[in-house]
Amino acid sequence: MPYDEYQRLCWEHDIPLDVFWGMTWREVKLALEGRRQRYDRLMEALAWHAANIINHRTPAFGEDVRRRKLLTPYDLLGRERPRSMEASASIWREFIRPFKEARGA
Repeated sequence: MPYDEYQRLCWEHDIPLDVFWGMTWREVKLALEGRRQRYDRLMEALAWHAANIINHRTPAFGEDVRRRKLLTPYDLLGRERPRSMEASASIWREFIRPFKEARGA
C-alpha cells in the first residue's frame, strides 16, 4: 500500500501517524476492531432512542394505537432479536439430547 493510503487510513480512524508507524499489524487490527465496536455501540444507542421516539409519537388521525406494532432497536438495525433464556435453553437441550442418549446407550 502506498504511503498516502496509510496516511488516509490513519486519519480515517483517528490514529496519529507517529503512533501508527510504531504499531504492529496485530495492534492495527485491534485498533480498527475497537473502532468498529465503538461505532456499533453508538448505532445501538441511536436506534434505542429512535425506537422510543417512533413508538411514543402522537398517533396519526384515525390510527388505532393498540394495534400499532412496536419497533425495537433490533428492527431498526436490521438484526435478529435475541432469544429468551427459555428459548436458548430448549435449543441447547435439543442439541445435547443425542449425546446424552449415545452415552447412556
